Amino acid sequence: MKRTIFSVLIGNCDAHAKNFSLLHRTRDAIELAPVYDLVSTRYYPEFSERIDKLYAFQWKRFCEEVGIGFPARRKALFEIHEALKAAISSERPPFAEPNSGRILDFIETHAAAVAQRLERPD
Repeated sequence: MKRTIFSVLIGNCDAHAKNFSLLHRTRDAIELAPVYDLVSTRYYPEFSERIDKLYAFQWKRFCEEVGIGFPARRKALFEIHEALKAAISSERPPFAEPNSGRILDFIETHAAAVAQRLERPD
């Protein structure tokens, strides 16, 4: 669920099933592979769907449908948002790609909007 929350916060509209893999360590030990293909597709409007308009009632419904607790997921979203803000606010290295700083600014603004919508009452 944390991977999904992170994808929503950064505006990754490309978090489909093929971007989640399993590692078979042994016959009985299966775990999620490390994350990959995390892109803020919302920065590129021609490549993205709208996922930035999710409100508390939609998150709650999603949690109910998949059988997980909404309060814990809501808390996780705020914790991940705080960690993301801290990472973005840390010293930014010089980027080879000229749009990198603008993309980070976009992600920061987008994530704040997502978190703000979750603070609103149903």
